[in-house]
Amino acid sequence: MVHSRQLLFGLVFFILLYLPYNIHAQKSTYVPGEFIIQTNGASPHEVLVQSLSTDRRQKTSVHAIDLSSEMGLYKIAFDTVKVNEIELLSKLKTNPNVLAVQRNHYLKPRRVPNDPRYEEQWPLRSNNSVHADIEAEAAWDVTTGGKISNTHDIVIAVIDDGFHVDHPDLIENLYVNENEIPNNGIDDDQNGYIDDYRGWSFKTNNDSLSTGDHGEPVAGVIGARGNNGIGITGINWDVKILPLLLDEKFTDAGLLASYIYAYKLRKRFNESQGAQGAFVAVTNSSWGAEGYFPDEFPVWCNFYDSLSTVGILNCVATSNGNVNVDVTGDIPSLCSSESVVVVTNTDINRNLVGAYGPKNVDIAAPGEDIFTLKNDGYGFESGTSFSAPVVSGVLGLMYSVPVPGILDAVLRDPEGTAHITKNLMLQSYDYVSALDGKIKVPGIINARKAVESMMAYFNVENIDYCTIDSLTNSSYFLDSLIIGSEVIASGNNLGYRPHSFLTDSLEQGRYIPVSLVSNTYTDSLDFVLWLDQNRDSVFSDSEVLVNSRDVARWDGEFFMPERLDSGYYNIRVGVLATTDSINPCGTDIPSYEYEDYTVYVKLNPLLCQNSPAVDTIMTGPDYLQIMWEEVDSSVAYVFRYRKQGDTEWEDEMVDTSKMFTLDDLDECTPYEFQVRSVCFYDTSAYTPVAVFFTACISSNENQEFAESIKVFPNPSHGGNLTVDFRNTNLPIGQSAVSVTLYSMEGRQMKTEQRSSLLSDQLHLYWPDVPRGMYLVRIDMDGRFAVKKWMIH
Repeated sequence: MVHSRQLLFGLVFFILLYLPYNIHAQKSTYVPGEFIIQTNGASPHEVLVQSLSTDRRQKTSVHAIDLSSEMGLYKIAFDTVKVNEIELLSKLKTNPNVLAVQRNHYLKPRRVPNDPRYEEQWPLRSNNSVHADIEAEAAWDVTTGGKISNTHDIVIAVIDDGFHVDHPDLIENLYVNENEIPNNGIDDDQNGYIDDYRGWSFKTNNDSLSTGDHGEPVAGVIGARGNNGIGITGINWDVKILPLLLDEKFTDAGLLASYIYAYKLRKRFNESQGAQGAFVAVTNSSWGAEGYFPDEFPVWCNFYDSLSTVGILNCVATSNGNVNVDVTGDIPSLCSSESVVVVTNTDINRNLVGAYGPKNVDIAAPGEDIFTLKNDGYGFESGTSFSAPVVSGVLGLMYSVPVPGILDAVLRDPEGTAHITKNLMLQSYDYVSALDGKIKVPGIINARKAVESMMAYFNVENIDYCTIDSLTNSSYFLDSLIIGSEVIASGNNLGYRPHSFLTDSLEQGRYIPVSLVSNTYTDSLDFVLWLDQNRDSVFSDSEVLVNSRDVARWDGEFFMPERLDSGYYNIRVGVLATTDSINPCGTDIPSYEYEDYTVYVKLNPLLCQNSPAVDTIMTGPDYLQIMWEEVDSSVAYVFRYRKQGDTEWEDEMVDTSKMFTLDDLDECTPYEFQVRSVCFYDTSAYTPVAVFFTACISSNENQEFAESIKVFPNPSHGGNLTVDFRNTNLPIGQSAVSVTLYSMEGRQMKTEQRSSLLSDQLHLYWPDVPRGMYLVRIDMDGRFAVKKWMIH
């Protein structure tokens, strides 16, 4: 077997030499004045002496930073004004002591869609120079949309004038009523609409939708198909858009009819606990009546309360005029239902463009120069009509976070869960001073904060740690906490500040700057920070990330463990009178203050994440073609295999593809396989052992033996199995027999061995084997047979 050090050395050489440009770089692709080199064991000083002329060495300082001297990896830093970068790179490449050299490239997260015109979508694309986006890319690190609790499609109804339903960037995300057979003239699902296969038009009373020019760009903002290599992306890469067309005259009646359709669909979903109907989470409408008040539209406004009862949130666009709708009137902006979300629009500079109203307009969202779907192609649109779908899209994204508890809450209390979701969204904004006093929420929606708040609310169990006694008068308290870029001025809480959420997420495998500032300027105190890494509601000694004694305050950093899963974690911070018995509960400490926080820990794109899932795609009698899921941050994979039962693995192998064929294997034999991913700065653990069978095409003797063997009962009820040898023509009682049970995935479940048979039938009893299909292998006298066997 290849020694691990040799393997790692060769692997790093392979990666550095051939793969550096697999990393997605920012526009400024590399750090000026920095190289990464790998030497053959020579010191970096020796390499630089050879590569720099004497006068150049004297005139400038070139630093070598040790990345791993054991593997000969160093970062070289120098002044580009004094050293010719291209010349030095050329000399390093030809230096006999340098195995590989590359520039030090900037990296960025992978959760960016591959849609070619994504760069034109300023509200979604992260841009450090403008800071105008809604942090969609950070939200996509958690979810890109799709299903609620990974179970039911999330449906957003778009009430508008028409759609180009065959647009290639929309067609995959359009809702289809699978309970309706199209064009058969029958109301198959008995919902009152005949042939409503892909929505409904109240203009034509069928599902003919290809008309108008407003609905399609609205739908594109919410859910143009993301990461499909064409056009643009919606806020949801994956979602189901339900097209509902207004009537021919664009009247209240047509709008109400559309809302009623959505209401019936969701009501049926609720009543059947998800078995029928559809999970219509949100409706989006850009249509309204300016200059009116609710008493003139009581039916319209009241119906939002009906939609609320089934759990539908309704995003509506306020007026495009620069007016205060609280004073001038606007419907539906002034409809007071809890299910309504009223949205105004801002431009790339975060200036208010649409109407406002501190009592009735809820939140702002980007709505000017929005690049979206248009007719059969793409184009720009502006107005509150295109800010409302931003909020609709974010609400859909919130429902898709990977938390089982959300679906439970939706089915148990649809209206209450919708109100919670709306309130979480309204708390998730970027403050904009110019909006303060103009609208209810003084800011612009932030998708990352919305998604993280949804995760936090439905995923974090009640904190049930040790109880901390309140103090009538504590001499010391945590005046302020600075963690990452977040500042929390907490003040005196008499010993304990209850749990709250940190706004900013933290990244695994990073050093996090922290300042713990007490109320005193002169006293020495103990500063402690615990992180419940295994989430067992205990702050153990091994989970202390900060433990330091200092005067008045402590400034430093802690390392966020790199093997944490993404998700929410609880932190306890303590400022304690100096003690020899530091603990998270205040025991035997005369003066203290503890504060509890929950923080979202996100994945580090530079680290190798979970090992890839493995499967076979083709098998033969002497080969297995095995593939595994791609790991976003990987640059190569290491895998190994062995025949099941062997103690030694075959030599480890390296490959950049996610598929490999193992040749020269034995037929009808189980093989164990493992793979791990290799990233630039990290290597994952091996996957759990996967077992795969080669095909059973054997000699005539084996074939005759296999045909003569019978297994029964098949199917079996309860695990009884009889292997019948009567037709084998082999001498009974003279040969050893082995019977092994495998799952269809190749995992060995049971094995029975007999030194000889006492009769021509072998009776086995395996009552603890679950129901399902299995493979039974029988070995006897140098022959084998493999039979399928089912347990009911």
